[in-house]
Amino acid sequence: MTERNATAPPNARHVVDGRAVWGTTDVISAAGCGADFSTVPPRVLEAAIARGNAVHAAVHLLAEGDLDRATVDPSIAGYIAAYEKFVADTEYTPIVAEVPMYCPTYEYAGIPDQLGWLGARRIIFDLKTAFSLHPGPVALQLAAYHHLCDVMWPDEPLDGVYVFQPRANGTYRFRPLSTDRAWRIFLYCLRYVRGEAADWEIREIGIWLRDGRAVGGGV
Repeated sequence: MTERNATAPPNARHVVDGRAVWGTTDVISAAGCGADFSTVPPRVLEAAIARGNAVHAAVHLLAEGDLDRATVDPSIAGYIAAYEKFVADTEYTPIVAEVPMYCPTYEYAGIPDQLGWLGARRIIFDLKTAFSLHPGPVALQLAAYHHLCDVMWPDEPLDGVYVFQPRANGTYRFRPLSTDRAWRIFLYCLRYVRGEAADWEIREIGIWLRDGRAVGGGV
């Protein structure tokens, strides 16, 4: 874990009423619970990040019906096809995509990838283009997003949270995640980065990490 001295957000990515607030992924990273890419060569990691950003942008536009296919880079065409196959296979219907959200109680923000209907079930999912999944950070991220959705739509509870992993060959993986424990750990992480965590909360974060919830992997 990192030193307990980060009391302010590391950047102004999320601003509410003119004030920078902690973002979900910033909390997870600053608490030492983010994915470990230290063994990935820098050029490979940079390419993976660029690919992920491009896929996210294209899927966002596609979900909103605004994608100009002439602008899609051929290198990510398979990922777009995977999303379209997922929609066709599951009859998934997006409600909103990448809407910034804020929790005034815990004072953090985040941007879930998509909220939508999976049949009669109201769900959110996070899109990951990495070949292997980092379950710990993703569970923390989705737990935080779940709460943000509950804050924004208190009368419309979610029925599940999922990870969507499109592949370059047009296939995909779509899996549910349990976030009950992850939500508690995220709150401990939030207190930790603000310098407010009790010793027992820091120990719980350490146990989470030792349990293998934050397993590293490839990109």
